[in-house]
Amino acid sequence: MVKVVKNYVKVNQYTRPGLKMSGVKGIVMHYTATPGASALNERNYFNGTCIVDKRYASAHYFVDRKEAQHIIPENEVAYHAHDENRCYVSFLKPNANTKSISVEMCVEKDGKIHSETVQNAAELVADLCKRYGLSTDKIVRHYDVTNKNCPAPWVSDSSQLAAFRKKVNALLGNKTVSKTTSSTSQSSKSTGTILKKGSSGSNVKALQKRLIGAGFSLPKYGADGSYGDETVQAVKALQKKAGIAVDGIYGPATEKALAAVEAKKKAFLKRQKIILPAAVWHL
Repeated sequence: MVKVVKNYVKVNQYTRPGLKMSGVKGIVMHYTATPGASALNERNYFNGTCIVDKRYASAHYFVDRKEAQHIIPENEVAYHAHDENRCYVSFLKPNANTKSISVEMCVEKDGKIHSETVQNAAELVADLCKRYGLSTDKIVRHYDVTNKNCPAPWVSDSSQLAAFRKKVNALLGNKTVSKTTSSTSQSSKSTGTILKKGSSGSNVKALQKRLIGAGFSLPKYGADGSYGDETVQAVKALQKKAGIAVDGIYGPATEKALAAVEAKKKAFLKRQKIILPAAVWHL
């Protein structure tokens, strides 16, 4: 079991407000994006510089290859996954900060998350799941909650989240792996899939057809199964219209936005079918 060091930061306005959680409904995974910084380095930052800089940010745990630093009590709010009231994970609505425990994985000097750090994080999360009665589909990425590119390696390759859940399941002694499609709030034809510039194949083609059907045209190439600049611009147009982060990457938040547009269009067409016959009858 990973070594957990209880090393709480002082109660303060910016990193440990002392607010009580409303319950633990999930676990949100992050990465530090500060190459070479240890878990202790991160703890000291949130106990010092972050407060001086008046920055609202924190997490419950920081994990590296050596240990896990526990810096915020589990029954208190940490400022880790709330962005302008955005929360795209249904079981964490309306504010993930009040319903989830946050785990930050430290990165090496090369910017990668070491396999030993991932293992330590899995052992910590398995313990949290056991103590709070959580299934592994309640483990989500920061990206799933607010569409932020975090943990970046898990956003560019969503299979890493699935692999992590599988690792946690094994530590819990479970024989089956929870479905990744339960992690987000929407019913999606491609839930959990990340598509971006350079992607290709049937998933891209299906997305392109849906974009065209939703009114986001691809006039030059159409649904060709290749995620190029034209598809990026169509996705950005959708994201801008939905008021979410505009990055041209199709993920859970963008899927929810597209599904909402499709549902609205379907409802409109249904109303038209009802109204049109009556209008014709009166002519």
